[in-house]
Amino acid sequence: MPEKQGYVSLQKEITLTKQFYIYVLLLSFVMQMFVRVAIVIDYSTNKSLYLQYCENKSRPELHCNGQCVLMKKLKKQEEKESKQVSQKLEYLAFFHEVEKIEFNKPRLHFIPDTNLSGLICNYSFQFVVSIFRPPLTSI
Repeated sequence: MPEKQGYVSLQKEITLTKQFYIYVLLLSFVMQMFVRVAIVIDYSTNKSLYLQYCENKSRPELHCNGQCVLMKKLKKQEEKESKQVSQKLEYLAFFHEVEKIEFNKPRLHFIPDTNLSGLICNYSFQFVVSIFRPPLTSI
């Protein structure tokens, strides 16, 4: 019995490990989708830092408030994503045709005619070739 309990606890540990990896992967996929949102949230929380790096300090009439830096970051992220998509497409473009595989046909083993009179055949089958059938009901 102690061996079986150890096996069960090992199985539980393996399933917990698998679940952990699944959650980590799902979290990474979700985070990857919301990178732009994270950049905008970073801008809204650190506006003063973005104002320091603003390129339009000399022209206050534009009311940029550091949005030029935000747009640069968003454009950089968009270029990065499009580059990753193009790299993925390169891999998908490769196609290798598999050669035709032929399997050996199985050998048929024939049973020699034997006397099977002891068997009772309660089965009958009528093979109908015609596709035309009479109507089920008449009007």
